[in-house]
Amino acid sequence: MTTVKAGAPLSGLDKHVFLGGVLVDPAEISYEILGPDSMIADDEDGVPITARAPVQRSIGNYHAGNTVLAGDAALGAYTIVWRVRKLPAGSIVDHPAEFEIAAELEDATREGVSRRDVSDTEAVTALRALIHDNAADDTRWAFFNSELATMVEHAVIRHTSGRRTLAIAVGDDLSMSLMLAQCAALQSLAADRSRFFRWQDGSEAVDKSMQPASLVAICNSIMAQYRALVQKRLDEDDRALDQARAGRLMVFRRR
Repeated sequence: MTTVKAGAPLSGLDKHVFLGGVLVDPAEISYEILGPDSMIADDEDGVPITARAPVQRSIGNYHAGNTVLAGDAALGAYTIVWRVRKLPAGSIVDHPAEFEIAAELEDATREGVSRRDVSDTEAVTALRALIHDNAADDTRWAFFNSELATMVEHAVIRHTSGRRTLAIAVGDDLSMSLMLAQCAALQSLAADRSRFFRWQDGSEAVDKSMQPASLVAICNSIMAQYRALVQKRLDEDDRALDQARAGRLMVFRRR
């Protein structure tokens, strides 16, 4: 179950929409949030969270980061209900998922504890390098190895539209998936408000308040590169197919 800190954006709550095993943009998609009392919850502005359009992260991938529950919202189990109509003539299907609102996300046991809760792997090490979470002291890392491993695994599944996992990844699955995993890590950091603050003591000033926007901007740039690479591979596959057919009596080319 996903855990979200009270008063933080709900960007960790996302929905992937597949049609025939391929990520697609549905004809309609919205969500509502039910509180621990099973009633429609209100956001930080007191507006009921129902029939709300989500934020699109990429083709077929949406999240609820445009909603923030009040900092004093009741803690406990909530439910987000995604309402999806894949095709214009299709029916709306509800997809409920539980999540938890907690006062704090950081576990006190993280302080001074090695983040190598599972062994290093090539994928985890590569992702750490991309997000610069590889200080010499592994107790100061932002993410546990297991957290990054999960991000990579989910990224491979997303990149291959559910056809492969990390264990059976082929070709450049890993390099492409690392771009998606990098975005997931940056978005996780951007959603953690406890890391971003302004502080002034006499002439000494610290201002980290703009870092979430910078992390999101980096993620958007990475996603643009990812989409361009995916399109390049599709175009190359089309050209190779055309060349293979050219020696036959009949040549079919894409219109």
